[in-house]
Amino acid sequence: MKSTMETDDFTYKSGVKMEGSGTTKFVGAIDEGTSSARFIIYRAGSDVPICSHQLDVKSFYPKEGWVEQDPIEIYEVVKKCIDVTMDEFQKKGKKLKDLVAVGITNQRESSVVWDRDTGKPLYNAIIWLDNRTSVTVDQLVASIPNNSKNIEYLKPLCGLPLSPYFSALKLRWLRDNVDSVRKAMHEGNAMFGTIDTWLIYNLTGGARNGGLHLTDVTNASRTMLMNIETLQWDRHLLDFFGLPNSILPDIVSSSELYGYVKETKIEGVPITADLGDQQAALVGQQCLQRGQAKATYGTGCFLLYNTGPSVVHSTHGLLTTVGYQLGHNATPMYALEGSVAIAGVALKWLRENLDTTSEHVVRATLESICFQVRDILESMRKDCGIPLTKLMVDGGMTINNLFLQLQSDLVGINVIKSKLPETTALGAALAAYKAVEPSFKIETELSKGVTRKTYTPTINDNERDVRYAKWKMAVERAIGWDAAVPPRSDYFE
Repeated sequence: MKSTMETDDFTYKSGVKMEGSGTTKFVGAIDEGTSSARFIIYRAGSDVPICSHQLDVKSFYPKEGWVEQDPIEIYEVVKKCIDVTMDEFQKKGKKLKDLVAVGITNQRESSVVWDRDTGKPLYNAIIWLDNRTSVTVDQLVASIPNNSKNIEYLKPLCGLPLSPYFSALKLRWLRDNVDSVRKAMHEGNAMFGTIDTWLIYNLTGGARNGGLHLTDVTNASRTMLMNIETLQWDRHLLDFFGLPNSILPDIVSSSELYGYVKETKIEGVPITADLGDQQAALVGQQCLQRGQAKATYGTGCFLLYNTGPSVVHSTHGLLTTVGYQLGHNATPMYALEGSVAIAGVALKWLRENLDTTSEHVVRATLESICFQVRDILESMRKDCGIPLTKLMVDGGMTINNLFLQLQSDLVGINVIKSKLPETTALGAALAAYKAVEPSFKIETELSKGVTRKTYTPTINDNERDVRYAKWKMAVERAIGWDAAVPPRSDYFE
């Protein structure tokens, strides 16, 4: 990494300084993901990384479909990343006082329960993609009034369907299957948190030194326990899942002073931001206006569409979630979310399982991902009534120029690639800086020095629609559509 303000083919044009300080300031971001954790230090108010360190986090698979991680290891890995990064930061001649804030972004929905007195986990963290609660979902669906068996029964309250992904199902499973958790809940001695909550609790002192028990609105919106309108824990939701209110953290905004770090080499630095990973990417991509959207292409593809201050309840299978709330008194912004389950995984499978990867097979796979993204964007348009004019993209698959050109061609809008392959940590850093410098405007200040690459459609609407219609017919055939039946005419409308 270059030590100047110039990195690769992108140039940062205006260093940001704290008002009246005379020295350039810096902001740190803890990015705790599913497979690794890292700590990155940026120039304050910029997308210029100064130094970072990343370490893997181990997952355990006790049974088929189960995915767990050790909460203690997660925290130890984060601490190690912080300390190694700070060593490098100081080798560059910087001081701890130059680090004005730290933000946190995290894998969403993954859940930890720990003992209030000791601060020790009562079970491993159950990771978001764990599907052990499928049976729990079936049991809860069967309990819905009037025998409707509607998995969207709670969606008007929380924006989410009943699914193994979300934290409430994991908590219900822990209550039903882990004696120590059930006992602690009954005695009022259990504390619950998603990974952000677990990290903040420990960084601010833990059980021995007054650790803070809180989460932000974006992470709370992925639990199925927060009312999407009031942004408070909802009694009806808690009763439905049979969970006590006493286990829950306080809900705060995504950008404000929470407290101060009490250990590691950033002791004394304020923690001022907290966002789930996909929402952090929304901020990092500067999708801060209603009608703007981002797509992160990784193992899967996650799309978030900013719906502004309005809660939009999708009628096309999308999730309603909180996008961000940048300040205690700031207006919360909402988003619709959709995903393509196996975007990057599909290409990985091709590499590992085909002796000779035919070019047309790879292209067909890429096109399939692009068409699924088009499906999601079309659903977002129908739900919101605002046509999308551009799509901001990041993630590992964005190194493939062919893929991004295909995405632009097959969706029919400009696709704009971030200069950084991942923008989750950046979003956390920007939100953290805004809390200590309220006059900082992410969407205007950051863009001054940013160069992005834009992919523009190269085919016309007719060709695009014909290719889309053929793909939809192929999908229906693949799932058992009778080839003797003529194509549906509405494919070509």
